[in-house]
Amino acid sequence: MAPFALDVRYGPRKFRIACRGPTTVARARRAVCRRARVEAATLRTAERALDDAEVLDGETMLELVEALQPYRVAYALVFVRAAPDASATVVGRRLQGDLVRAAPAADNWVQVDGGFMMLEKPGLGRLLEPLAADEFAAASAAADAQTAATRRETEVLVERACAAALATAAPGADEGTLRARIRADVLRRTAAAEMTRTHHLASRAIVGAPAGSSACAEADAFVVSSRLVDGLLAKGYVVVEDVLDADTARAARQEAESLGIQLKPTLQALTGTRSDRVGWFGADELAANGCPTLARLARLQRGVAAAINADGRWRETLTVPASSMLSCYGAGGRYRKHTDNSRGADGVCGNARALTCICYLNLDWAAEDGGALRIYDESGGDTVEITPAAGRVVVFDSFLEHEVLEARRDRYALTFWIFAER
Repeated sequence: MAPFALDVRYGPRKFRIACRGPTTVARARRAVCRRARVEAATLRTAERALDDAEVLDGETMLELVEALQPYRVAYALVFVRAAPDASATVVGRRLQGDLVRAAPAADNWVQVDGGFMMLEKPGLGRLLEPLAADEFAAASAAADAQTAATRRETEVLVERACAAALATAAPGADEGTLRARIRADVLRRTAAAEMTRTHHLASRAIVGAPAGSSACAEADAFVVSSRLVDGLLAKGYVVVEDVLDADTARAARQEAESLGIQLKPTLQALTGTRSDRVGWFGADELAANGCPTLARLARLQRGVAAAINADGRWRETLTVPASSMLSCYGAGGRYRKHTDNSRGADGVCGNARALTCICYLNLDWAAEDGGALRIYDESGGDTVEITPAAGRVVVFDSFLEHEVLEARRDRYALTFWIFAER
């Protein structure tokens, strides 16, 4: 995704707002309105300044504004343990990312380890690392070269796809229309793959809060009664039946369906990897949305981390992120084989995920309804297929390969990823 910046001028003053990607003046205006103070301008003067704002596209956004300090923006939303504050702690940051010039003087910035964090929501922000002018110029040139190389690679893919399509096209097919359609499809898939890659890089820098604050008596009982740690150590996964009784399961499903309008496709939908719709909700947010049963489940999922830590046998100290993911696969929906975490050749993990905890919300679900979770044995042995029946909970090692088989009707689940300190 190309970086985007908006230059706003008011009288002799000039400041720049950095956005994640392509946007509109209207969206930039809203961004300005959300800032309490920009270069000492009041909200009213900032809004007035936008009338004469210059919007820069991806080609020109790296034009220098002399009054602003150059920064490198991490591909990250990083958990800040105490913010906004004069200082904060960043764990697992990655100094890779887009380049931007900015003036970190507004109220929503905190200083971290010689750089700055621009807060986007409580506890989350983008890390800005100061760069010297020559470093900024070199990084800009490298970014331009990478963009040009990507364009060349994309054109090669377009030509190959066009040649293959033309070879099998019906006589008289319009070559221009065919090429335009193929180009659009290749560009869409290339952009989706790049956004997914950027998202995965961002995931490396997200860390969880200490699990102790999420302790939950129901979760303690769940971990003990299911012998959860024993099963995870022995097989890497545990299936627990009837966590919800019939009435509770029905209430949870109704609440999930009430949130359906808030669920959106993921980036992987553009590449054909997965086809569910998802939304992210914390327990308090679920309760505020009139979903007390789902809020209870979310608290139970968060509490599992503290209970496993108390057991003391798991390989890592577990932490918790802010939200659970509610997902819905429609008829025909699936998620191809993947892992929720991985280790590179250098041993560095792709993200903070350690355990995946899923609670299914599907009433009267039979094997012929499809949508099973298939987990692969890491040693290459037999696979196991788990039907997503209401009240069934699955907890598994996030490094295990798994997939969601094609569903034949709406399939809902509430998933929580338990993190680890690394």
